Amino acid sequence: MNEAPALPDVATINNFLWQHDLMGTGCNLMDEMEHEYWALADGIHRRLVLNEDLGAAVVAEFDEAFWTGCLDDDPKKERLNGLLKDLQAHFSNL
Repeated sequence: MNEAPALPDVATINNFLWQHDLMGTGCNLMDEMEHEYWALADGIHRRLVLNEDLGAAVVAEFDEAFWTGCLDDDPKKERLNGLLKDLQAHFSNL
């Protein structure tokens, strides 16, 4: 039986971030912007390796990259919840 991988790699996190476009910039509408979230993905991955909670890791990296509370409004919260749900569905340790 194939089990889901324990943690996503940086490329996978980047892809999920791009698909969900948490900040609502429209990056996910342009293929050439598919690596826009690479630095955030790397930071999230490092936090996950250190056993930080997925949601906390995502919020912390976005707060550092943009501003504290940047994901607090309702449309961004909805996109964040969708991202977390999709990642948790694909990886066993999240």
